[in-house]
Amino acid sequence: MNDRISDTITVDTARLPLLLNELRLPTIGAMWSSFTERADREGWPAARLLATLTELELAERAQRGIVTLTGGG
Repeated sequence: MNDRISDTITVDTARLPLLLNELRLPTIGAMWSSFTERADREGWPAARLLATLTELELAERAQRGIVTLTGGG
């Protein structure tokens, strides 16, 4: 993404919990703040942060026994 485009994108972190709740992502909703702070501190690439949060969400769902739909048959 070029600097001009990234400068125009702002993240409203106050809305993020509401958005994650609407998307039914409770684990990410509970953990995003601590992981974004860690990612900032340790210089994680964005993809690593996203992968970590989604892996935690899937692990929590598996632990709770929630079945997710896949594109497979």
